[in-house]
Amino acid sequence: MSMNTESETSTLRDDDLLGDTPAAWREGMRNGYLRWFLVHALMQTGVGDELRRCGAGGATSSELAAACKVDGYLLLHVLTYLSHADRILRKQRDRFFLTERGEWLFAPGMKDALIVSIDAYGCILSELVPALTGEKRYGRDFKRRGDAVAAASLIATRPNYPFIIDTLRRYGVSTVADLGCGAAGLLVDFCQLAPELRGVGVDVDAGSLSEARRTLAEAGFSDRVALIRADIGAPEELAARPELERVQAFNCCGVLHEFFRDGDEAVIDILRRYKQLFPGRYFFLGEFRARTDEEYQKAPLLERTRPLWFQHLMHPLSLQGLPRTRDEWRQIFERAGVQLVDVRDYFLDQYVLKL
Repeated sequence: MSMNTESETSTLRDDDLLGDTPAAWREGMRNGYLRWFLVHALMQTGVGDELRRCGAGGATSSELAAACKVDGYLLLHVLTYLSHADRILRKQRDRFFLTERGEWLFAPGMKDALIVSIDAYGCILSELVPALTGEKRYGRDFKRRGDAVAAASLIATRPNYPFIIDTLRRYGVSTVADLGCGAAGLLVDFCQLAPELRGVGVDVDAGSLSEARRTLAEAGFSDRVALIRADIGAPEELAARPELERVQAFNCCGVLHEFFRDGDEAVIDILRRYKQLFPGRYFFLGEFRARTDEEYQKAPLLERTRPLWFQHLMHPLSLQGLPRTRDEWRQIFERAGVQLVDVRDYFLDQYVLKL
């Protein structure tokens, strides 16, 4: 399976990223690190959008600062750096313009990648040295941003939604429970894709459920989705809730792997208990598929970086359970006694199980 998600990257070579001399490697590292944060700032402050709106006329840093309510002095130097160190921006006298490649700022996946890498999980890198030396520990001294993690999860799982909806319809499912619903973004998307669908959002975090109520109200779906506070790792809590009596399927995207922190048996036990308490129901499991060292070495560098980030940095540095390969997932399903009905090959593999 190809891991490439950005078509324009196919023209780049490994040497363009790694550098073929120590000096090239060093400066490539420096420039990439700085540009990542600068582009993130342009997006978060609206400066990128304002540059796009200005079009061929461009704008001065003062004009952009006034429009976006940011510090003009700082912005001038950010834009000047990018105009010399990147291909997305050019400077003519005192005016700045997006180039044709400036559209990369707004390409699908760019903002999403920044949300995951900086907003949601930036702390695991900024605190890496004290974490490595044992001075700090994730979860005790620092932790990921919950709101950004919810947004990142929604981004990563969204491409699977049409497949899930089609499968729900194929099996005649009209009521689905989303396990670990967060801000209910997935349930909103489901309701928009399938007007006949009703849902139940389950989350253990009161803040997430509060945000979910607001999200559902704004979207006009409060009457189609119930919300309950419960631990998805304790299905007995769910079995006691009347809201779940008519649920025909569970959706669990990017959540179950976290229980691997307690070993494979913890995940197997959870699936067994869902089977015992909700026999015959469908269980949609969306999880990142771990790659082997051999798979990574065979893939071009530009196709390795995203899955490498998920598998060897994002998950282990935040002390989540590590992802598993597809064969390992199959063994877990077999040991749990659940039936694997279908699997969709994607960055986040989508397994359809029958409890």
